[in-house]
Amino acid sequence: MDLQKQPAPAASHPTRKSFGMVALILGMLLVGPVMIAIGVGLRMADDELLQTGTRTTGTITEVQDGVEASDLDFRVEYRATDDSVHTVWESWDISDRPSVGDEVAIVYRASDPGTAVVEGYGGEGEWMTGLGAVFTVILGGTGVMMLVMAARGRWERAQARRAAMQPPAGQR
Repeated sequence: MDLQKQPAPAASHPTRKSFGMVALILGMLLVGPVMIAIGVGLRMADDELLQTGTRTTGTITEVQDGVEASDLDFRVEYRATDDSVHTVWESWDISDRPSVGDEVAIVYRASDPGTAVVEGYGGEGEWMTGLGAVFTVILGGTGVMMLVMAARGRWERAQARRAAMQPPAGQR
């Protein structure tokens, strides 16, 4: 019986594996902060519009009451100073349900009456900032945990290699 040493299977390139893992973790760590930055930008635009826009009154024409918080929206119709009619959708908080027919304060851009916000309600920026914070905690925490586990695995493999290189106690 001919016992020849079989060549070891080719291992995947460790640099490519490490690069892929690092790219995944960096992506996970960046998603939340990017969403927060976008949300803050949207909120700043809304705040600027609230300070400099034209005020009018709008009437709530539709209320969507979905099972998820992201489905809690209402539509407001308002008339601009040029007598054109516009609509804007806004989210509402579970504790502050609006009713069809209620009047609300609208602030719109005079140069573009279709750009408006409902005064006293959040807006997309608030939603985006909150979701970004959740992503930062969940995905960022997962990314950090992956980094810690990868470092621990490297340390354990290095310890095992060192132990394998040591001669047995009786042969020292």
